[in-house]
Amino acid sequence: MPPSTSPSARSCSLLARRPLRCSAWGISSTQASYCSMDRSLQWSWEQLPRQPFKVDDVASYTSHAVKLTFLVSTKADAAAATFSFDTKALSWKLLGNWALPFAGRGHFVPHLKAFVGLTKDPDTLGQICSCDVPSFDAGDGQCPAPVARVCDEKLFSDKPAERHVSATLVDMRCEGEFCLVECVSVADQALIEEGDVRLPGRCFYRVATFFLTHGMNGDLMTRKSRQVQYYEVPEATSKLFLAEDPVAFWM
Repeated sequence: MPPSTSPSARSCSLLARRPLRCSAWGISSTQASYCSMDRSLQWSWEQLPRQPFKVDDVASYTSHAVKLTFLVSTKADAAAATFSFDTKALSWKLLGNWALPFAGRGHFVPHLKAFVGLTKDPDTLGQICSCDVPSFDAGDGQCPAPVARVCDEKLFSDKPAERHVSATLVDMRCEGEFCLVECVSVADQALIEEGDVRLPGRCFYRVATFFLTHGMNGDLMTRKSRQVQYYEVPEATSKLFLAEDPVAFWM
């Protein structure tokens, strides 16, 4: 009988580089694990313990590079839960019956000491939310939901002719600088002005860059003026593809 492929039966694997002949190079295994060019390291797969949730219930996720841990929030009907995975101990832990405030991928911002991401709640659509880092390394007990904040500024396009389709938040790895990649649909008879260029209607990727910071009262806010550019989506792109959040990353 073939193995089950149901959501609850799926498991995860971790791709990592493992030290093989560290002693020959005169360095410790810890040093070797961070030396990506060392010939003593090779790529290998590590089978992870089965996750304690259904993968189809995942609502948001993020990682903490310093603590070598990633967090996953699930929502099933009215129930919510957040789990952490320790990549050193290779173990899952239930943090509590609450969910991270953002949808999809979140990003850890060191100078804010918080995770940030986009919210898909209808009341706050187009706004960025953040939450403090939960105490996921405090023994075996569960921890309370972290304090959450929402940026008052709406970052999605506010032009009447543009309809929001999907969006992705990209961390530019520069002290809170982010890039928002938003897909917008424009009526055929409408035009978008980009400097001195007038672009014909259809679908465009609207790319905006900005910085995130905390205000005097700890509120989440953007600083410096936003820069916005539009990029036309190829005609052959399917509507199904555009409906999914854009896949984007910073290099």
